[in-house]
Formats: sequence, structure tokens, C-alpha cells
Amino acid sequence: MNTLPKLTLGLIKAYQAEIARSGSTATAKRKMVSLKKFLDWAAKEGKIQDVGFKIYDSESKNQNERISAKKAVNTRFSNLYKRYRSIPGTSYLNIAILVILSSALGLGIYNQFFKNTTNPFAATSLIRPNRYLSFQGRLTNQFLNPITAVTSVVFTLYDAASAGTTLWTGTCDVTPDTDGVFSTLLGSDCGSEISSSVFSDNASVWLGVKVAADAEATPRIQIATVAYALNSETLKGYPASSSATINTVPVVNNSGQIVLAVSSPKIQSTTGTFAIEGQAITIQTPSASNGNVTIAPDGTGQLNLTFTGASPGSGTGMVNATDANLTSGSLYYGSVASDASGYNLLQLQSGSSLTNKFVVDSAGNSSQSGTLTFGGTATIQSTASRALTLGGSTTGNITLNPLNAVAGGYVAPNTTNVTDLGTSSLLFRNIYGTTLYQGTNQVCDESNNCNFATGTNYWQLNTLTLSPANNTYDLAIGGTATSSAKFQAFALEKAADATSRLAKLNSSVITTGTLFEATASAITSGNIIKLGQGGNSAFSGNGLYMDFDNTGGGGGTFTGNFLKFDDATTTKFTVDASGNVGGAGVGQFGGITTTIFSRFGTAASGHALSVASDVLVGGKLELDGTFFLDGGTIANSAGTGTITFSATPTTSSNALSASNWLIENTANVGQAALIVNQQKAGDIFTASASGTPKFTIQNDGDVNMVGDITVGGGNINTGNIAFVIGDATTDGITFTTDGTGNGEYTFSVDGIGDADLDWGTGAGQIDVTDVENGSVNILLETEIDASS
Repeated sequence: MNTLPKLTLGLIKAYQAEIARSGSTATAKRKMVSLKKFLDWAAKEGKIQDVGFKIYDSESKNQNERISAKKAVNTRFSNLYKRYRSIPGTSYLNIAILVILSSALGLGIYNQFFKNTTNPFAATSLIRPNRYLSFQGRLTNQFLNPITAVTSVVFTLYDAASAGTTLWTGTCDVTPDTDGVFSTLLGSDCGSEISSSVFSDNASVWLGVKVAADAEATPRIQIATVAYALNSETLKGYPASSSATINTVPVVNNSGQIVLAVSSPKIQSTTGTFAIEGQAITIQTPSASNGNVTIAPDGTGQLNLTFTGASPGSGTGMVNATDANLTSGSLYYGSVASDASGYNLLQLQSGSSLTNKFVVDSAGNSSQSGTLTFGGTATIQSTASRALTLGGSTTGNITLNPLNAVAGGYVAPNTTNVTDLGTSSLLFRNIYGTTLYQGTNQVCDESNNCNFATGTNYWQLNTLTLSPANNTYDLAIGGTATSSAKFQAFALEKAADATSRLAKLNSSVITTGTLFEATASAITSGNIIKLGQGGNSAFSGNGLYMDFDNTGGGGGTFTGNFLKFDDATTTKFTVDASGNVGGAGVGQFGGITTTIFSRFGTAASGHALSVASDVLVGGKLELDGTFFLDGGTIANSAGTGTITFSATPTTSSNALSASNWLIENTANVGQAALIVNQQKAGDIFTASASGTPKFTIQNDGDVNMVGDITVGGGNINTGNIAFVIGDATTDGITFTTDGTGNGEYTFSVDGIGDADLDWGTGAGQIDVTDVENGSVNILLETEIDASS
């Protein structure tokens, strides 16, 4: 709501009277001048009508009253002067007064300008005056007759006319003259020296006098002020000097200066605040002295510059540093000579609630809350080719406003064609612009038409996606044709044949290294490479196809790997040029649940492993179940090895500690449980103990054994062949019994041949003995050949 039209001359005058009453004249005048300027502006802008307000100060306002008062005073003075002139002899009185004034004036001028004054000098080693008082009195008796005899007198100084505190006391004998008059020096002839505090600490001092045995006389005598002035030419012995040196009192000289002529003088305040006050204060060194001005607060003391003005009087600044001759160094310089940190070299704050506006910390980092403006051409740069970063963890958007937003302003590198925008690892997410140029060639315009030259538009931008203007175009990089391009992206829509492909990488230059590389250093999960059809149509092709001789002409030999997977430079899985598969871990086929051992299949029935060729086990083959041989032969493929059955797989021993090898036939009646068919010249069967043969069935059927043969019943039948016990190397044959019964040894024949006891051609005999009873019977059921 606009209230300016309500301003009236009466309201303004009321305001003028109020500020004149409540403030000083200067303040009231300043406020009224400001109000007058505002009213003039408001009237000029048409906000209000001119109310005819004029400023009158208090002198102008009361001018008539003062003139009237002066006239009244002049009238009264004129009447008094007429009465004075009517008195007889006033003319002589006037002359006398004039002579007196002239004499006084002449004497003053003489004493001030012509009389030679003496300058007192103090001794080099100051000697203060003695502090004592001169006292003179007269002693009389009760008849007022003079007392001339030596009399004891007590003198006492008090701080009050009665009672009070004793400041000093002294007792002495005085010798009056014939008239009873005596004189003495208190503090010298009478009593000890008077302390300086008696006069410096007390505004008034009284003297009490007591004569002999009488009471102290009353009233006490007040010491006159003149008694404090122990000397008049020096101040406590210190002479005044307009060029003060040691032990002199400085004075203001004729130039209004206090001069201290001593070397390295010092003005010191031992307590409180030492203040220097003046209309204006200058601290300077003499011209051409090249002296320094040092202000050095001690400890945690501060140098505080406190201002109360609304603006600097000179129109520059509240703190100014000027030097018209500076050619080197710094106008402002500050240093912190330590390696400490955490402080600010400069901190500027403002606001009713103080906040930082400009700060430079101990590391030289600067921050400001406002706008940084440069006058003229300016450069922001770092030293020693160090990186320069705009923005940090707390920075919002950064806006560049060249040429104050006038069309044609630009942000450009300092040197053409040497500066990149972004790096291979520090990318801009999006780049927005109305028109895009490559050199002098326009690439895209403001209507999203993109081309490499003027004329036909070959590119289009749609929802942040850049694509060829015609979606059937192919994209080739590194060449202009499919045969020379290093990278190609094909439009599948142009052909639906076996040669259609989404992208093609083609190189005829690279002889070693990597043709295609995809890395993601920050990825921690997901897929590095993912291939898929991207739909649900039937698919009968290859998910991944490799052909290292795709011309079919039998070129160079492929000796590398189709696949090779490494982890931390250690190979874990390979598929070589021959199709051999190698893996550092276990294999799982027929299922996806890995175990600590390799297996083929997870079915509960059927064959988990079925092969059409040989299965080679280079190590040990462990069977946890039953081993079935459906119709083949267990053989050594090389024909020279040994097949060993062992209860302990880690050794070659065939000793059985907790079980035995069982060959059992429970189904095929009439079949042998174990058939050994030796088709070569070697032994049919050999049984060993600790590597030593104990039982052998030779190729011709002979049985060789080491040890005894125990027949637990039955016969040893040989058929239609001779049964021979022993040979030419046999030392002897012994037939024994176990000693529990009658042992019989029967040699029977089948009626065809003879049963011979033949010990060959050597010398020998048949001994028949009974090792138990000492005798034996021989029963012969046939005749004994005499020749035998």
C-alpha cells in the first residue's frame, strides 16, 4: 500500500520538531537534509506533490528573536553609560584605568618576549631535596612572660583537625631566645625525616604541638599548601627539558612536540590499558631514516583495529596501505614460520551473524562466498604444470558466462588443436549444444540434423540416441569399405542371408596382441561378456563360433588354443587346437553341482560314463561299488606290466590285513570259478610270499612249491601217468603221521602198472622207523622183487 500521498507539510514539521528535541543539532540537520532529498526525488518521480518544505536551522529560525534581544541589551547599556558619564571626575578615573591596563600589558609583553629566562639544570646524578618543615614559635608562661629555658616539645602531624591518624611525630629540645622565640626544622633538627607519603597520600595535614608536660595545644595548625612545594624549578629534582634525556621532564615545545632525545626511549604502562587519543594520530619515523614501525603484542595478545564509522572518511578503505615508490617485494606480507597447520592465513567475515566471506587456510586453499570478478584480461593458472580443478565435493553447478551472455561469446583453449575435452578415463556424460562443428565442418545443427558436410543429412538424434538417418546404412570405422574397415556395424534389415551380421571387426595389420579387448576395472559382479539371441524365436546356430582357417584352403597351421581362461596369470582351463580340454579343477559332466572329485552324470540308474574307445587312467582307479566285466578281458595294453590286486591302494603289497580276495561263482553252475588260460610260454600260475615264489604251476602242468602239502582226506590221483615224488635233486622223502593213530602209507596200483619205490641209481636205502615206539611192522601184500 502506497502511503506517500499522505505526507503533509504539517506532518513533516512535526517530525522536524521531534528530532530537534530528542537529538543534537547536527544529527537533526543531517536527518532533515536526507528527508529533503527524498521528498525532492519523490516529487520529481510523481510519487507525491511538492509540499513546499524548506529547511531552516535553529540559527535562522531564531534570527528575529536574537535581533530583538540584542536591541534590548544595547538600550540598557546605553542608559547605564549615560548615568556613569554624569558622575563628576569620571574622566580622571578613565585615564587612571587606561594607564594601569597599559602598564600591565607592557609588563606582560616584556616578561613573555624580552626577558632572558634561565634554564635550570639538574645534576647528572639526581639528589632529591630533604623533606622537612620549618617551624617557629614563642614560649610564655601563664603570665605571658617569655620562657627562655631549654624546653622539650613534641610535634605531631595528623590527617584531621581533631583526632584522626598520626602521620608523623618528633620530639626535640628547643632553646628560646630572651623573648621566648624559637625555631626548628621538623624532620631534621626535630625527629626523623618526614615520609613522602605524608603529603602525597593526604589532601590535608595538621600539626599538633605539645610543650613539656602540658596537653597538646589546640587548635591544631593546618600545613599550608606551599609547604608541599619543596622546589619550584624542578619536579622532585627533575628539570624540565624541551628535548628530554635521562632524568629530565619532557615538555611540549614551541612546535607542539614532546621530544625524547635519549637513545631508544620507551613509554611504558605497567598496568591497565595504555591509551593514546587524538583527533588524528600519526605514528611515523623521521624522513630518510628508513626506520621500521613495529607493533608486537606478546603471547596471545592481538592487534585489534576497531572502527565505528559507517564508511571510510577518505572514500578508500578503513585500512589503507599505500606506497607510490614500490617496485619489488609486497605491499602486504604475512608469514607463519612453522610447519603447523589447521589455521587460516586470512579470514574475512561479515553479517549481523558473522559468516566467512573469504578465507585462505594454512595450505593456501582459498574459499569465498561471493562472486570473483577480474578487471581487464585475467588468467587463472597453477604453477609448475600442476593440475587445476574447478569444483569439489561441496560444489554445485558451474556456469560459464562469456561476453555477459551476448551471442558470440566463447570458451576456447589458449592454443588451437592441442587441447582435449575430457580424457579416455574421465569422460563427460552428456555434451549439449545447438550446433556441432568438426573444424570448420558443421556436424549437427539446432534441428538435430547431423551430417559431415552441407547438403544431405546422414545422421539423426532421437532421445539422446545418435544413429544414421537411414537405419539400413552400415557403419564402418577405419575404412570406407567392408574390406578395409577395422570396425563395422551392419544393418541386419538390408539382407537376411548367412552373411548378415550385427558387427564385424576386421584387421589385416595386427600380427600379435589383442584384436578385441573389453575391461571393466570397477566391476565386482555380473557378467564381463554376455551373448544372447535377444528373443524367443527358434535358434539352430552357434552361440559362439571360432574358425581359424575360414578360407578352407589349408593355410597356416593352427597351434594355439580355442579357449584359455586364466586367474591371476595362472591358467585354469584350456581347449587347444586339437580339441583337448584341460582344467585345473574338478570336472562335472551331466550335472551342475560341483563336488571335490570329477564325475560324469548324476543319474541314479544307468551308466554315468559310456565311452566307445579306451579309457586311460594314469593314476589309481578307485571303485567304491562293484566292478562288472560284461564280456571283455582284463589285460595290460603294453603286454609287459603286472596287474596287482591289493587291499591297500597306496602300496604295491598284496597282503590282506582285514579281508581276502574272493573269486566266487554263484550263478553259472558247471563253470569254473577261476579260469586261467596261458597262451604263451610262461607259467600258468605263480603264488609268492614277500616277493619269493612259493607255488608255481608251470606251462607243462608241473607244480613246484616250497613247503608242505597237507591232504585232509581223499587221494592224490594222477591219472594214467606216472606219479613221481622227488627227482635227482631230492635228498630224501619222509612219510610221517601226526602221532595220534596208526599211520598207513598205501601204494596201490590200478592192476595195470607197478607201484615202484625207486631211489634211482644213487646209493641209498629205505629206512622204516617208529620214532615213538622204536619198532615198526611192514605189511607186504605182494612179493618183493629180490632184485629190489
